[in-house]
Amino acid sequence: MTDSSEPQLSDDDPDVEPLAAWERTLSAIFGISLAAGGAAAVFVTKNQAGSVALLLIGGVLLVMTINGTPLLGAKYGDKELKLGRRRKRALAKVAEESPEVARQTLDVLAEYDPRIRNDPKAVAIYAETYEQLVLANLRLVLPQYRVIEQRHGVDSGVDAVVYLKDEPIANIVIKYSRSGAPITASRLMDELGKHANSKLPVLIVANALAPFEMKRRLREAKERFNVLAHFIQWENPAHNRGLKFEFESLIRIEHNS
Repeated sequence: MTDSSEPQLSDDDPDVEPLAAWERTLSAIFGISLAAGGAAAVFVTKNQAGSVALLLIGGVLLVMTINGTPLLGAKYGDKELKLGRRRKRALAKVAEESPEVARQTLDVLAEYDPRIRNDPKAVAIYAETYEQLVLANLRLVLPQYRVIEQRHGVDSGVDAVVYLKDEPIANIVIKYSRSGAPITASRLMDELGKHANSKLPVLIVANALAPFEMKRRLREAKERFNVLAHFIQWENPAHNRGLKFEFESLIRIEHNS
């Protein structure tokens, strides 16, 4: 699930997509031509407004060539030039890709358009791909168990349930944070409060850092909510050993209690 407490861009914010190589080439050609024509026109014609317009458009195209992304607009006096919006189309295509490809594609797009990380649609795709990657890697490191994703219209507090044969043995909670900032203690307690008196232990998997004094907070949750929980920061398959260790530790403690 996405950390909805973080600020995001609204749907009305500008959206852009990096220019393709051929688009940058055309932008350079037309930009140089228009800028040169406008500069020449300043000296040989009396139409100063037209000359400035040529310089303005040529300059916009050259800036687009250098930055690799389309500008959203340029203004001179009461004249304003609006350029295309294309981020939505790019994100729609990314959403159709596999989690691995979608995540890599978003990272590449963000190199050209850093604001894309704050776009609500991009955040949703990041969260979904993160969740799917966590589930896929849980299944990889826990082949003897069945990891069943839970789909709900609202945040029920459980993203997956782990089964041993036909018996549920643990709940999985997946949290994606856009900023990657540490999860606050209050947010952790709010999350664990959803599992009060749960018969199943809870493994929280997040891309964010653990809250300060995390172990003490988990002990408090055990006392307040009667729920056994572990926390693991997971960002990529390099953390699979820790993911497996935390899950098996959680199950071992539950079995011995």
